[in-house]
Amino acid sequence: MAVAGTPVGAAMFADPIFKPGAEVHVAKRRAILEDVRRRFKPVTTSWFSAAIEDVSKGEILERTWEEIGNRCLECGGCTYVCPACTCFTVSDRPVGPNEFERVRIWDSCALGGFTRMAGGFNPRRAMHDRRNRRFFRKLAHYFIQRELSMACAGCGRCAAVCHGDVGMPSVVEMVRRATAQVKKPEVEKHELASH
Repeated sequence: MAVAGTPVGAAMFADPIFKPGAEVHVAKRRAILEDVRRRFKPVTTSWFSAAIEDVSKGEILERTWEEIGNRCLECGGCTYVCPACTCFTVSDRPVGPNEFERVRIWDSCALGGFTRMAGGFNPRRAMHDRRNRRFFRKLAHYFIQRELSMACAGCGRCAAVCHGDVGMPSVVEMVRRATAQVKKPEVEKHELASH
């Protein structure tokens, strides 16, 4: 059933560790996936989905972004280990007396110069503004719709390398807790009105 797209892939499939799949295997996989989809009930209290909703609606308080920014050490580790981060910058470097080479260099939204413009102006000078951009990019529904996938793989690498404890799991929890505190009076008011 496996079809290789290149000769290298075909050679890899020739290894005895791989066994050819039959239609019965594909049918079994489809049945398992259908069963899981039928039994899985999305819950609106999920922290991650709630964070996506709150970020998408712009309901994150500035003080929450500031707290996240204050914890960040601007090392860039989270973005360098993230399998979904692809930001880069372009620079010219000398390779000879009168010769330059244009190179693409991996960059990070955590670094101070990331959004700096040609005249030196930086629209995201404050750390919390850069953290806001990173997590908006990772969690906003707009990007999920545009790119047809999450911008977070859920691997936890950012959490493993972050010295300031602002990896994705911590940020989602902070966003959820802060937003829940703001929404709590609204929910209580609505519950009282309905009784």
